[in-house]
Amino acid sequence: MENIKRTMKQSLYALLIAGMIGSVSACSSNEREKNIDTSSSTNTAKAYENDNDAETTEIDKNAWMQERDTYVSTQRATLKRIDNDIDSWQSKMEGKKNAAMNEGMKSLKIKRDQFEDKLNEIETSTEENWTRMRNELDESAMELESTHKAFTKEYGKNS
Repeated sequence: MENIKRTMKQSLYALLIAGMIGSVSACSSNEREKNIDTSSSTNTAKAYENDNDAETTEIDKNAWMQERDTYVSTQRATLKRIDNDIDSWQSKMEGKKNAAMNEGMKSLKIKRDQFEDKLNEIETSTEENWTRMRNELDESAMELESTHKAFTKEYGKNS
């Protein structure tokens, strides 16, 4: 137990000494840097800040575009799922003369086409109109999903 305490004490002293040496080194390094022409270091710092601002703006732009592209991909998957259901239902409906089912399918296709039009528009959205267009597409997606769900409930299992 005594050996452990002694070893820990020695380690602590070693760390303290290393820290003091490092801070003395840093202080003398800072003093040397202060003696360098401040105008060139100021210009370098300003250039670095400008580069960072441009880089940050580029990163923000890329982040926004990535968000849009991810959103569009997700919505395209929704569209594909609904298209597959429509194709399946249409093949099962061939030869059946059910006016209500045909009207339901017609309504579903209209909502689907409206959704696709908005989806195509949002792919060319800018950062300024992104939020508005996303909200419009979200609203269209809810309408499409609601119509799809209603058709599935009414005819999906029987067709």
